Amino acid sequence: MSRLVVLLWLGTASSEMAAEPHIEAWAASRLVRVTAPGAATRRSDHDDGRVDRIERLLGEARTAAGSLDEKRALDLLARAERELRAHARSIPQAAWLMAERWHVEASLLRQRPDGALKARQLENRAEILENERAPTFGESEEGDATLPLPGTSPPASQSYEIRGATGDDVVFVDGDRARPNERFRVGEHHVRVVRHG
Repeated sequence: MSRLVVLLWLGTASSEMAAEPHIEAWAASRLVRVTAPGAATRRSDHDDGRVDRIERLLGEARTAAGSLDEKRALDLLARAERELRAHARSIPQAAWLMAERWHVEASLLRQRPDGALKARQLENRAEILENERAPTFGESEEGDATLPLPGTSPPASQSYEIRGATGDDVVFVDGDRARPNERFRVGEHHVRVVRHG
């Protein structure tokens, strides 16, 4: 398990040098290593305004879907998806937002006489990204997103090795911190690596 202990030194540089042996002894007794702050790292291009725009697009799409304005809903969903894919590395909640995109389209397809199968496929894609969610008002407790599609077996899970990550990197898969040898369902996932903050 990785631990980060932040030590804030208040004083002059010369007083820090005088206290250095005490700081090292304190660190050794707690099995931590003291390192000076690193050089400034590249800032994330996270933009709360972008996330708000994507959430607004999804909200408008949900309203259009509820009004049975399929053309407008699909246009709004496509715009939200383009934004998410273009900026996925800087949006920690990208997996959940993309899952919501699939849920809204599935709700549209369920209105079509021949849309049940495609709706279930989209719900399965959404569930892979966000895991199981509580049923929304009006939905049954069972739901059918976890059921295998006709003529198929349940979605397989597989473990994946993440290569190139350093010991200090923090890896998130679909918004949750990844554990060693974790298994994931086969499908599209959002992977985010945080390096040096």
